[in-house]
Amino acid sequence: LKSKCKQSDQVLSCVYEELMINLRKQNSDIRILTLQVIDQLFNRSHLFRNLLIENMDEFTVLCIGLNGLKPLPPPAGSSKRLCHDSIRILASWFEKFNQGYPKLKVCEEALKRKVNFTSCSIINDVEEMRRREERERLDTLWRGRILQVEKEVEENEEAIERCLIEARNSINLWKETFSSSEASTQDESSTSVSSKEKSNNEKSPNKSTIQDTPSSSQFSKDNSKNGSSPKENT
Repeated sequence: LKSKCKQSDQVLSCVYEELMINLRKQNSDIRILTLQVIDQLFNRSHLFRNLLIENMDEFTVLCIGLNGLKPLPPPAGSSKRLCHDSIRILASWFEKFNQGYPKLKVCEEALKRKVNFTSCSIINDVEEMRRREERERLDTLWRGRILQVEKEVEENEEAIERCLIEARNSINLWKETFSSSEASTQDESSTSVSSKEKSNNEKSPNKSTIQDTPSSSQFSKDNSKNGSSPKENT
């Protein structure tokens, strides 16, 4: 089939028409197989993408069952799988080709109101619709708060800048004060050590002088050895 589609645009158009005929058959198993072929060609051919995007409304009704008057055909298990696979495939198409095909982007925005692409299911129950509305309300609320904060920051930009400058100046002043205090402490410590060393040096010569001076008893002993008294020596 791929090789035939490459022969010419006319052949590819004929293949597209045949696939749509199979997609309209009242059997979900046939539609699943047809969907798989469509996915392969959609990812490979620009012409095929244009043909299918032009007929996206019918495609979503036949594959997802968005029209309550035209539900997906039996068997029931296959119809659920058809719906799930179709939403998953559409999500991949939107992610890959939205930028190059504006109509595909419009289809995505329209389907977001009816399809949950996260769970690959149709939004058809009241609880799901309420949850969706609540999410949208919260998103709107947070966007409004963000805009309000941005506006307040813009209005008080000068005051904020002034506060930042004052904070920087305070930090710089504190650093200078701390550095001066630390240097003064080091100088005092050095001065104290020098004073102690000088005091010790002054005390050392006195001790040596006292030790070098002979005592009176030693003087008497020396005189007795020489056989003279202190008076005779005098």
